[in-house]
Amino acid sequence: MLTIQKLNDFGVPVEIVLNRPPLDLTGLLGLILVVAILLIVSSRHKSIGLALVVALIVRCASVLFHEYIMPLPDSTGDALSFEAMAWDYTVHGPYTGSQTVPGHHILGSCAYTGLIRNQCSFSMHYPGPNSDFYPWLMSLVYLVTGRSFLLLQSISVFVGVLSVYATWLLGSEVWNDRAGRRAAWVMALYPTVVMYSALPLREAYLTCILMFGLVWVARWSREGKVRQAIWAFLLFGVGTFFHGAIFLVAFAFLVVIASKILLRGGQSIIRGRLRLTALIGLIVIGGGLLYWGLSGAYVDKLGRLTDIFDLQRWVSYSQAKYYADGHASNSVYPGWTAPETVGDLVWAIPVKIIYLLFSPFPWDMRTPAHLIGVIDGLLYLGLIIIITRNIKTIWLNPAARTVLLVILPFIFAYAIGTSNFGTSIRHRAKFVGVLIMLSSFWFARLVIRRKPIDSEENKTGQNQNITNSISNN
Repeated sequence: MLTIQKLNDFGVPVEIVLNRPPLDLTGLLGLILVVAILLIVSSRHKSIGLALVVALIVRCASVLFHEYIMPLPDSTGDALSFEAMAWDYTVHGPYTGSQTVPGHHILGSCAYTGLIRNQCSFSMHYPGPNSDFYPWLMSLVYLVTGRSFLLLQSISVFVGVLSVYATWLLGSEVWNDRAGRRAAWVMALYPTVVMYSALPLREAYLTCILMFGLVWVARWSREGKVRQAIWAFLLFGVGTFFHGAIFLVAFAFLVVIASKILLRGGQSIIRGRLRLTALIGLIVIGGGLLYWGLSGAYVDKLGRLTDIFDLQRWVSYSQAKYYADGHASNSVYPGWTAPETVGDLVWAIPVKIIYLLFSPFPWDMRTPAHLIGVIDGLLYLGLIIIITRNIKTIWLNPAARTVLLVILPFIFAYAIGTSNFGTSIRHRAKFVGVLIMLSSFWFARLVIRRKPIDSEENKTGQNQNITNSISNN
């Protein structure tokens, strides 16, 4: 019997059973339902339908491989913990009557609050926008269906295929439909994206929300409509419930909007005019930032507004992550990559960005499992080479330039907070869709050349010409 222990708010270990039934009918029915829905969606989008079907097939195959043959890589850590927490929320929450976890009858259904049942409410179990939101959300699924690891995987498959669709939309919006299709195909078959779309983890959800949000960012960069910016901010706001780092994407987009308003406002003043919309926009943006700073609002993983600009906090956080993560699995970054002073950030940040994107390197391999990371890093290296060699083309495209600008702080934040290879592979999978999209115009140039084959009609025509020539002679 496979179990893990999780401490509740009072430090009492709660044992969670991880065993699942050998034939998960609920999960299989959920997977069939997901397949049916996505096949209908694919049939209504002819230009991208085949890519969506292929994405669905490889993700379903990965799910079934994990369920009935052997576990996928990176499936025995947070994936099991999140699923166990979802079941734990369901069992301990106010939804299931008198059910309790065996061996913990005293805590009963209020294990996380310490209150008696009639004082335990639904809101007390709602974690808000932090890392516990995802298992809490999945606990609502368990409330309806009962426990099913395969069902959570099926939902991830659905969200993962939607990410492929969003990649097509973004690529088509930024470049053209051909580039969008090529981006979707790469996203559909990208190994780590497929893997994380087959596991109950936050990566698939965050990627999907990020890509759809960037679709509206690209549309705003071309048309400049307020409703497009609002849609982008709403999606990024939803994304903060899965990981606070996406807040930096929203913040960067806000800075881009403010810069554009300021530029246009300055130009209008030079011309002797005052654009009212520009003035109102700056007042709204400035007021929002002032409120955030004065209210002390806290964003998960990032802290308060003042914390973002506290360089010493960056150093402390990076050191804390280094000493906390990756040592047991021999996947921790080399010790010299951890900054010790604020001055070290000058060289440490570029180094950690390189490690985030490309690690583990061949000389860092300590276990056979690290080979997967090395191959993944080489794929990212190829994407980065394409982007850097064509940076002028990207920069001259307003939509591509805006997307690049708003995603850079997102990558920067993960670089600071990551200190081991396993976590870097997971974190970079969140934004690989953006790298694929930025490279997709190059993929669209690739043409598979086929050797021309003369048709029977052409051959017949040539034979007739030869015959006529002989007759004339």
